[in-house]
Amino acid sequence: MYGTYDYSCHIREDEVSVDVERSSRYLTYKRVCRGEPAERTIASDNGSLIINPVEPLNLPKEVTRYLEVHFNPLFVEPETSRQLYLTFPVEIGVFIRAKGDYDLLDVFSLVKPKYSLYGPPDYGCVTRWHESAIHPDIPDTDPLREGVLDLTIVNEGRTWIEVSRAVFVNAGMTIRYGDYVAMSARMEMFSNIVAETRVLSTPDKPGFTWSLPAYSAKKVSVVEMVNQIPFYSTKKVFVPEKTGFLMEFGLGDRDADD
Repeated sequence: MYGTYDYSCHIREDEVSVDVERSSRYLTYKRVCRGEPAERTIASDNGSLIINPVEPLNLPKEVTRYLEVHFNPLFVEPETSRQLYLTFPVEIGVFIRAKGDYDLLDVFSLVKPKYSLYGPPDYGCVTRWHESAIHPDIPDTDPLREGVLDLTIVNEGRTWIEVSRAVFVNAGMTIRYGDYVAMSARMEMFSNIVAETRVLSTPDKPGFTWSLPAYSAKKVSVVEMVNQIPFYSTKKVFVPEKTGFLMEFGLGDRDADD
């Protein structure tokens, strides 16, 4: 399902259908996901649709900016790092593009969202919650439902640290897709209570395409050099906000003061 399509397209995949039909003056976009329909009217002559996985923080509305991945407790020895693979839920974004610009047209998902609270009720944060097993290698996943999170965990301290969850913010949450949906991240732990997480923009991987993000961000013209002369390109890019997240309410299921 992921890819770029002309306006007149008819897509069928699993429990999803996407159709764009042209009338004399307008385009009608129709989507059905798990029996739930959506319809949009488009005023455009020439353009395309881009369908790709997006950060799982948009449905049913923008309830939260934070994704929490929970896994079985992992004990990490002092002053060391380990790489592991987790899964994360996927939402599917449909973007419309014409004349060098694009915008988000629709978001849907085959995964029912679950939510949790990270931190105390009075000043913690609501998170999109996902349970994952720990995998030593890239697991098999359904790319319409789950992605693979390549996570490097670093214990910066001089004592053992137990960790069983990682929380990420949507800004800078870069996703790519190919044979599977992928995201890379790093988690630096300073104690059993405090850690910093960050989604990484890793180098291009053959056979994979970067997703357009759904999170709210600015679009700006790109300054490029041609024959040593700067000019403003017609291309536009997303400029993310702060991309790191400080976990300060504990890294595991036990109370922070245990």
